[in-house]
Amino acid sequence: MTTKATPNALILRIELLDFEPVIHRQVKVPADLTLADLHECIQLAMGWENEHLYGFRIGRTHYGPDGDGILEDDVGLLDALGRGRTLNYTYDFGDSWEHKITVEKRLAGDPLQPRYVCLGAANACPPEDIGGVFGYLNYLEAVADPKHPEHEDYLEWFDEPLDPAACDLDAINRRLAVLE
Repeated sequence: MTTKATPNALILRIELLDFEPVIHRQVKVPADLTLADLHECIQLAMGWENEHLYGFRIGRTHYGPDGDGILEDDVGLLDALGRGRTLNYTYDFGDSWEHKITVEKRLAGDPLQPRYVCLGAANACPPEDIGGVFGYLNYLEAVADPKHPEHEDYLEWFDEPLDPAACDLDAINRRLAVLE
């Protein structure tokens, strides 16, 4: 009789919804992380600044830090998921950055390897407070067109135009290293 070992690591796909091309991160995390730990991981992996409210949703259950649902501090990700594989994460209720988190794989991790590591990533995360998906798309259009009425305003707002395809895996992993 064989028994399945309890996983000690997970491979997660974190995808920012409503973008084409896709903005995502694939991260290895400890299997025993709480939803609060997952929030920190998402913030660092995506490049968010952790300045806004957030919440998780698994089916009809809401988890968050502010009492709007179940407090997530002591809730383990695997316990919250049960047999499921996906959950939703909303960051910044004003801009409504919607993320889909998928457990791609449960595995036995190497204890000598970092507990949090980004294995793959695509495209830059939008800047904070840009107005959500439509604000970011407007920003990209405006900085690409010198005749756009907001071109100069956006160039003054940011030191340099954001390259939407830029994604530095080494920089992501340096940020994630603080979670060790």
